[in-house]
Amino acid sequence: GIMNRRTTRVLVKSEEIMQTIKFKFPDFEVIENNDMGKLKPVEQAKWAYSMDVIISPHGQQLINAAFIRQCAAVIEVYPRDYLLPGFFLPYVNALNGVAIALNDGENTRQDMSKIREFGERKVIRAQNITLVDEVVEAFTFALEEINKCCRTLNETTPNELEDSVCFK
Repeated sequence: GIMNRRTTRVLVKSEEIMQTIKFKFPDFEVIENNDMGKLKPVEQAKWAYSMDVIISPHGQQLINAAFIRQCAAVIEVYPRDYLLPGFFLPYVNALNGVAIALNDGENTRQDMSKIREFGERKVIRAQNITLVDEVVEAFTFALEEINKCCRTLNETTPNELEDSVCFK
C-alpha cells in the first residue's frame, strides 16, 4: 500500500505509481492511504500490519512500520537532496522486514544532522516527490527480497510463517 502525506513530501504521482504496479503485477492489490492521521492508532497499526509492501515518503506516518509482519517491505522515499535512512528503517530490519531507502536526486547529503541551519533543512525536506519508475523498480526489488526472506524463514523457523507475509 501507499502511505502518502497530505501537505509536504507528497508522492505527487502516487496514482501513476499504483497504475504501473497494477499493470506489472496484476495479482497485487495496491491501495493508498493519504491521511493516516484520520485513523485511530489501532486502525493505523492494523493497516500497516495488513500490507505486504508499504511505500511512503519519509515522515512521522512511518512510525506505523513498527506493526509490519515478518518479511513485509517498507520503501521509504526521500525528497531530492535529503536522506536519513537510519530513522525508521531500523524498525523494519528489527522486525525481520525488508527495508529500502529511495532518494529523489543524485546530490544526496548523507548526513542531514550536519545541516545546522533549520530553515535550509526544513525547505529541503519539505519538497514533494515526483519519482515513478524508481519507486516501481524498488517495489520489484522488494518483492524479490520478500521471497528471499520467506525462503529463509521457511528454512529456519517455519513455525513463524503464519505471522508473516509469506502465506495468506
